[in-house]
Amino acid sequence: MFRKLLLKNESVHAGVLLKNSAILLFTTAAAALLSCSDFKFNKVFIAFYQGSVTIQKNGSLPVQVQVKDQINNDDIIRTGEKSCLVVQSTDGIIIRFEQNTEAQILSLKNKTKKIINLSNGKILSSVSKLKKGEEFSIMTPSTVASVRGTEFLTAFNGRDSIVAVGNGKVSVKRLTGSKDEKSVETGFTAIAPGKNSNLNLRKISIVETLELSKFKKTPMVERIEKKTPEELKEIFKETMQCDEQINEEIKENLGLTFEEMKAKYGRIDVLYLYNGTEVEGVIAARGTVYKMVTKTGIVMVDSKDIKGTETKR
Repeated sequence: MFRKLLLKNESVHAGVLLKNSAILLFTTAAAALLSCSDFKFNKVFIAFYQGSVTIQKNGSLPVQVQVKDQINNDDIIRTGEKSCLVVQSTDGIIIRFEQNTEAQILSLKNKTKKIINLSNGKILSSVSKLKKGEEFSIMTPSTVASVRGTEFLTAFNGRDSIVAVGNGKVSVKRLTGSKDEKSVETGFTAIAPGKNSNLNLRKISIVETLELSKFKKTPMVERIEKKTPEELKEIFKETMQCDEQINEEIKENLGLTFEEMKAKYGRIDVLYLYNGTEVEGVIAARGTVYKMVTKTGIVMVDSKDIKGTETKR
């Protein structure tokens, strides 16, 4: 009798151990799955916006964004006149959508490969040093700009693609025509004119530098997922004031269209540089440094870099 009772207790004990082991195994597997998910994906939040900014999800009608809204893959973002949007991912990437911009998020929640498709307007990106195998890219209809850590501007005006680098290095590749590819370093801008021409390199313009300077007052919010909308609005108060000042400076340095240049100056000048680049605009000042009025703003070019000039009437 005692032996039977002992065997029964041992059987019950073994069953409890087996059950506990199964629970532990399930819990460990679930934790590992969550950890794997956290490793591969991150969240993207609206940190700040100003003016008219809409988001369109899953083919639905566009709606006005709100601070702390989440951005998902395939979302379409549109900003209006005198408007902007700042989004931040939980892994520290900051993206600014400037006024009159339309872009689609192709892949931003994925930690290894992030892609935004810019169809019109201007995007400023601040990307902290990514890990091996990770990449951040912005595509336009004619180019793709890829980085692993930098601050850069990407713009598309319906014809030309522009990539200006404020800090770091960006790989720019044509998607149409020549399939040309260039590495663009700090202080330089790559231009892809039209659909078929090679990429041109020039020094970054004053306007592009001013645009990128907006990051100085665009904070990277620690643990943004824990912040309330009210806390984020308070954090970005200074950003709004800074943007207004920079936008006023940009107005003073904006470029002119070729038609406006011809009407104002009666000519178009071309600088031919030793590196093969051509800079079109109007020479406003000569000397050791040439000051050029271009379509994208004032550009300064060292005279030692100039191979020749031409004037078109």
